[in-house]
Amino acid sequence: MRVDACVCAIVAAAAMAQPLSGVAQKFQNPTKEELQMTSDPKAPAFFFSTGGIPGFANEERRESPLDLRFSEQVIDDVVYHLPANYAVQGAPQPAQLPWLGHAAWVVKTAQSPGAINVKHIFARAFVLLEPKDYPALRDYYQKIAANDQQHIVLAPGSGAAGN
Repeated sequence: MRVDACVCAIVAAAAMAQPLSGVAQKFQNPTKEELQMTSDPKAPAFFFSTGGIPGFANEERRESPLDLRFSEQVIDDVVYHLPANYAVQGAPQPAQLPWLGHAAWVVKTAQSPGAINVKHIFARAFVLLEPKDYPALRDYYQKIAANDQQHIVLAPGSGAAGN
């Protein structure tokens, strides 16, 4: 899924303590005062990731096989458009986390004037997992969930092209 998101709308909503009611909801560009209401303007780097560990990976141990019914591939490709005169101060670094024979997870980021593109790619090749492999699965999903907590942090920048 590819989405263009306006970071200024996300930051303005956070600054005004208004929840986002949906990705497609439109916001006006925030005023300078609205952006200054938050000391650390930021947006979630992985917009569609919950950042949590799936329920099947929460247990300490497992005694029966885990049946996920089908393999899976998810690609989130989001372009964040920055507010005028703001630049990216912090963003997730490109990363890979392979689990040989089972799954692969990749994060790619690319900055351009006034925007940052964040790609979050996850592919799971297995359907059935034996209990002996469960600790590795749990560890793998915990690493992904920890990474999904990252943000795109903005700072006033000189001459940054924005929306």
